[in-house]
Amino acid sequence: MFLALCNFVAVLISALLAFFTKRLTHQQMGEYAIPWVNHWGNWCDLTIMTIICLLIWPYLRQVPLSSLNGIFVISLTITVACHILWAWLQTIPGTIVDPTVTLRLPLTGLLHVLYMTLLLTCILAFFLKCPGAPRFWVCASLTAFIIPGIMQPGWYVYKISEGVGRVGLASWLISAAMFILIWAVGFTRP
Repeated sequence: MFLALCNFVAVLISALLAFFTKRLTHQQMGEYAIPWVNHWGNWCDLTIMTIICLLIWPYLRQVPLSSLNGIFVISLTITVACHILWAWLQTIPGTIVDPTVTLRLPLTGLLHVLYMTLLLTCILAFFLKCPGAPRFWVCASLTAFIIPGIMQPGWYVYKISEGVGRVGLASWLISAAMFILIWAVGFTRP
């Protein structure tokens, strides 16, 4: 329950930060943007990831923090790579990326890097450090996250910038990597 509550509060903090940095809505950012409320990944973080935290916490709380250093480095590497790819291919400003400035990740984007790194550390620790834990519903929930959380933001960007929604290269690459990670690492390990 503790991890789910922390996740829920972290997502609410990201919404507040988006509001105060004028990245919450189209009214704040303009029509040519992907603000916090229109990035379905934020809503998935609030719902699906909170459910995943509820599922993994009873097992994860038994894992010693000292054994998470390597998993944290892997999570940070994956998170930074995903955000660099998204920032590199992104053409319109949003809650996570702003291609109109030199540092393409605004404060809300940097917070998302931290959030995703910590959450991915918890999920990977569950998969790698909790043998015998039931994994199917965690894997299924993570799979359900892919379309609204990863594919929709890319589709939305093209809908705004080109008038036709389509899923771009970054979304496909991140989604494929996530799907492989979920089922190859998560479900097949003992």
